[in-house]
Amino acid sequence: MNRSSLPIREKIKYLLLSLTLIGLVVLYVLEFNFFHLTFNLPGLIIKGLIVGLVLGIGLAIYYQKQASDLTERVQLYVFFIVLCMIFMPLVVSLSNRLLNFAEPVMLQAEYVDIEPYYSDRFGLTKGEKIKPSGYFLFFYYNNRLKRIRLENPPFQDYARGATIVLPVKKGLWGHAVVIASRIGEKGI
Repeated sequence: MNRSSLPIREKIKYLLLSLTLIGLVVLYVLEFNFFHLTFNLPGLIIKGLIVGLVLGIGLAIYYQKQASDLTERVQLYVFFIVLCMIFMPLVVSLSNRLLNFAEPVMLQAEYVDIEPYYSDRFGLTKGEKIKPSGYFLFFYYNNRLKRIRLENPPFQDYARGATIVLPVKKGLWGHAVVIASRIGEKGI
């Protein structure tokens, strides 16, 4: 059966599936900016992988009735488990950040340093003046060194050991997220 003989319903279904997959990849790329603002990101990703594994196994068990032999059954398990484990960290990060409607709290932390960084896919052009792509803010919170990535350099005039205040929102999954757009606001 060639592609032109597919019914219009099938074509629309495959088009929607393709657009959904592309949309998920784009959403993943956009979420990377918020990964750098999340406390204990590895723990959040591990939670996402575990949820993805369980969901993938559940979907595979549900759909295994459609498999005609063991090979197809294994393919279904691999497909659903891998697909769910790839995209569930995105879902967990989005839900952690967006599905908690509490107001941000002001977190006091001990300032360590702010360092500019430069990142470019193509490198420097000869004679080009380097402009930082962003800034890493280092601070101590709960006796642990934390690092977040920001676009603008806050707290530049602070000395090491000074107390800084960061707007933080506790996420749905228990992982706090710094609200970078509100750093420096008064009265949060």
